Amino acid sequence: MSLAPTHTTPRGQVVLQPTYFTCSLFVDPAREDIDHLIRVYVERYTRSPLPQPFVLFKDIWNNYGWTWLHFKVFDARSRETFLKVTMQLFSERLAESEYPLARAVALLGLYTFFVTQPSTSAPPLHALAHLPMTIGEPLLCSEIGQLTGSQTCISLY
Repeated sequence: MSLAPTHTTPRGQVVLQPTYFTCSLFVDPAREDIDHLIRVYVERYTRSPLPQPFVLFKDIWNNYGWTWLHFKVFDARSRETFLKVTMQLFSERLAESEYPLARAVALLGLYTFFVTQPSTSAPPLHALAHLPMTIGEPLLCSEIGQLTGSQTCISLY
């Protein structure tokens, strides 16, 4: 009895290589999308500030289709790169040179993108267990806490 060779992936299934998510074909449009998210939030927030800014953010996140971003990549190897690069793009907007409201929106985006990773799905999707942060980024939480007079941020040291 002989076995016929089989394919490891079904025909027609497209698997993006991890390097795609580090090239300008992905990075530039993703940056533009994040800029647009920040711009829309700033416009709506300055028109009528809400007592709960995250409610406004969630509304914009859902209405502009950001909820579907996690279903862009299914292959585990490519997905890890996709997640890390996307989180890095949000982290870029946390720089001190950014407008404070833009930094706050970037932090909300980073948090929401991380927390909404599907934990149960069929087939299971690769998820990051921790936020990839550098040492300087936790300072943002303490700075926001000082600006608002609130100490709700968690100290990471």
